[in-house]
Amino acid sequence: MLLVAVDGDFGPIDVTTRVFLAIPGAKLFIPPVTGQMTFQDRPDWFNPVLLDFLDQK
Repeated sequence: MLLVAVDGDFGPIDVTTRVFLAIPGAKLFIPPVTGQMTFQDRPDWFNPVLLDFLDQK
């Protein structure tokens, strides 16, 4: 599982981290100083992470 969150998300980042740690084998991606539109606005950040994750499966 690839868990993706932004540091400007609705919940605290420590909750996201606890969820990530509870899922064996999960990967976590939290781009810095970001909001909900980051993945649309900055595909140069997100796409390589997603493609790398997909290539590992």
